[in-house]
Amino acid sequence: MGSMIEINDTLKLPEGVIPEPFTENIEYRFKRQDRRLYHLHPVRVFFVIERNKQWDYIGHALILSQTINAIDNTTEGVFIIDKLYTDEHRQLMNRYESPPKKD
Repeated sequence: MGSMIEINDTLKLPEGVIPEPFTENIEYRFKRQDRRLYHLHPVRVFFVIERNKQWDYIGHALILSQTINAIDNTTEGVFIIDKLYTDEHRQLMNRYESPPKKD
């Protein structure tokens, strides 16, 4: 039997879950469907907002804590934004690293 936990190096959240403008070094909370394991601080994960079914790379996040709930099949936790990309960097990341837009 295989594992039911997905290992992620990217924290992708839907638009509107985290208030904008984004600020570095402030604690934010997240909750995702499914069981996910993120790299913990001090290792960075990419921080991405999904806008209109398209990924928008924002910067780097550090996961401070996470809880996997096997009953609800969710993952939640606390993170900080460690680095915000410049507009130019975001455009390049979005062009070359984003998966194709889903319909």
